[in-house]
Amino acid sequence: MTTNGMSWRQRWTEWKRWQSARGAVRNWFPSWRIAVSEAAINHTHHHANPELPAARHQVQFRSGLKLNFAIDQWRTMVDLLYTCEQYLEQIALPLRPHDVVIDIGAHMGSFAVPLAFRVPGLTVYAYEPDPRNAALLKQNAADNGFDGSRVIVCGQAVGGAAGTHRFLQGPTSTTGTLASAGYVKNKACKPVQAIEVETVTLPAVFARHAITHCRLLKMDCEGSEYAILEQTPPDLLQQVDAMIVEAHPLAGRTPDEIAAMLKRLGFALRAHPLRNGCVEYAATRPVT
Repeated sequence: MTTNGMSWRQRWTEWKRWQSARGAVRNWFPSWRIAVSEAAINHTHHHANPELPAARHQVQFRSGLKLNFAIDQWRTMVDLLYTCEQYLEQIALPLRPHDVVIDIGAHMGSFAVPLAFRVPGLTVYAYEPDPRNAALLKQNAADNGFDGSRVIVCGQAVGGAAGTHRFLQGPTSTTGTLASAGYVKNKACKPVQAIEVETVTLPAVFARHAITHCRLLKMDCEGSEYAILEQTPPDLLQQVDAMIVEAHPLAGRTPDEIAAMLKRLGFALRAHPLRNGCVEYAATRPVT
């Protein structure tokens, strides 16, 4: 028997992972509070950047971390913080002060910013093409002292080919996708607006930032993961120690293809089925 595209066993596994991650996040941030009122947020920031949502909150954790989010993103923000902790548990790879992380599909920074906050000296190159998300990402980086340093925000999409491409903004902040990727999450997530965005390739990301070694590459890019992996030379991907890839089912393509690509690159995989036929892969290799 299945429900919402997942078997009961998969739903039980997902629930256990969610509970585990929730406990881990609570340990990471023992207590948190709404630090700034909605009115204060609007007065302080909204006029400076029209892309920022008009109604938003800022959460401040006891650790000092601050995260801004739109009012309707409350559940999304909490879920993504849990996901951040899940990622770190899955790769079981220590992150060090001099390490480099590439975050493709950085959303509002709920992975990149806490990661930089948690590991002093670590640098995250965060790519997010949706202007709405990128505005929050930049604000979250700035509010935590990472404005232009350690969390480098790039407003481009990453795909298989460089140039200007159509980006389909979904009804929620997590459902945007390059039109060329061909991914629609479900019937309720049909695009609501198409915009033009600059797209770069993964080799260009490495070249632009002079990256010679990437400790962790995270991809949650709504279907573009196929083209990114296929169009990136294997020699370049050998410079990556670990990957977290959310693989999405496309017309005529399945997440199994992503698994096969990662295995050919020498990664050992842990697979975690998600909703809507997606699979999250934690890919690691022996490193020193």
